[in-house]
Amino acid sequence: MNRKKDVNTEGLYQNRLPEEILKELTPEARRQYFLWDEIMKKEIQLYPELMLPVVREIFHREYPEGRSIILLSTEYTVSRIYEEGEKLLGAIRSDILMKIAGDLYHFECQIEKDGKMVFRMFEYDVNIALTHGKTVRGEKGQEKKFTVSFPKSAVIYLGDGKSVPEYESCEICFPDGTKHLYRVPVMRVQDYGLKEIEEKHLTVLIPFLLIRFRGRIRKASTEKREDTVQGKKAERKREGKGTAGRENIRDDMVKFLSECLAVLEREEKKAAITEAIRKDIGEFLWKACSYLLEEDEELFIMVRVELEPAIRLSREIIEELQESNRELQDSNKELQDSNKELQDNNKELHQKMEDSCRRLIEKSIKEGKDEKEIETELMVVFALPREKAMEKINCCHNRNTECKE
Repeated sequence: MNRKKDVNTEGLYQNRLPEEILKELTPEARRQYFLWDEIMKKEIQLYPELMLPVVREIFHREYPEGRSIILLSTEYTVSRIYEEGEKLLGAIRSDILMKIAGDLYHFECQIEKDGKMVFRMFEYDVNIALTHGKTVRGEKGQEKKFTVSFPKSAVIYLGDGKSVPEYESCEICFPDGTKHLYRVPVMRVQDYGLKEIEEKHLTVLIPFLLIRFRGRIRKASTEKREDTVQGKKAERKREGKGTAGRENIRDDMVKFLSECLAVLEREEKKAAITEAIRKDIGEFLWKACSYLLEEDEELFIMVRVELEPAIRLSREIIEELQESNRELQDSNKELQDSNKELQDNNKELHQKMEDSCRRLIEKSIKEGKDEKEIETELMVVFALPREKAMEKINCCHNRNTECKE
């Protein structure tokens, strides 16, 4: 079974990062960045309220029900001087910018450590502050006071790397000699267990928890490729170790995915999320699994076989509905054909009954029977009510009138 790769999100979103940063990323890092980033952005576009527990976790800020949540544009035009010395205008795009009850929040998703995240965060925050955080105060004739307010910003680190700091920080030195420590908190997603995710309602993070299997998947896939290259002898030598390793990954992933789905179901029962959110995050979770196992078809099938029908893609549901619709249409056609055949049979039977009634009446008249006797005979032989029997007799008396049942 060959799985088609998802839409090339790197091609769609390659301008989200400055060009000089994109150049430094390895092809694998670029691919991973855009895949996971797109899942997060899609979640927030559909359900911005999922970020409220994240805000509470990072900034310890609680908002009441009914508060407004507005997603803001994340694109800014900046000027850059490239290696050739040419100064050009370009666009930068941050990941998530939202206004909650008047407060600005900025989030960036990071899959790999690059050592320069704090500079990007500062550049984004400066542009956000100049766009949304400028205020001018002072009555007419008085000295005006100017304020530029930075957003509350945080890095959501999705990767499974070690030694990720709790804060991205940078010292900013001003010309007057003053200094300010610019510090942005980092949420390390892989530090959270499912129990804590459920307790704190951090449902939006669930699709990214599978990243913790990335290292084991890479190792197992590499060993399998090496066995294929070295031939059957090496494969027999590894037998037991390699096979057991892949089966362990399969078992652990199936167990973990099942637990994630169970958390989503409990969250729905507690009314922490809606049915639509449960279904969509379940699909994002399966999409994450598909991303991770993209290069290992065999392991993907092993996991999928164990989980079906616990995880079903919307594509599969649509196909089932289409098949059911085709079956319904076929059944409807069969029913229409049967109905037409029944109508034809009824018409033929009706005509035979009319002919039999007419023959019985004509015979009885020839035999000299009166109307009362003929009427009784029709009622007994054809189980007709008295009115219908009289109608048949009158019709036969009038040759120009067609007999009706």
